[in-house]
Amino acid sequence: MATKIIWSDHARHDLDTIFLSLLDFSESYAQEWIKKVFSNLELLETFPEMGRMVPEKEVRFLREVIVWKYRVLYTYLNQEITVIRIVHSSRPLGKI
Repeated sequence: MATKIIWSDHARHDLDTIFLSLLDFSESYAQEWIKKVFSNLELLETFPEMGRMVPEKEVRFLREVIVWKYRVLYTYLNQEITVIRIVHSSRPLGKI
């Protein structure tokens, strides 16, 4: 059974904001970054636990994959992946 991927509103906003910010810097860099995000998500459909557990939270179902300087945070429960946030790796997570 294929794993379903859902985007939270926060994650969609993060994706758009980061992409537009990178676009100001370099169109090719922004395009490569977003391709990398989606290629990682495609891998998650097959290997949903490939991301590491988020060290600050130590919750088994909360995981992350790193795409360059950004952490793509997701939960994996009941054959469903929910992308919950995308944050720069230099920033503290705080509440998610």
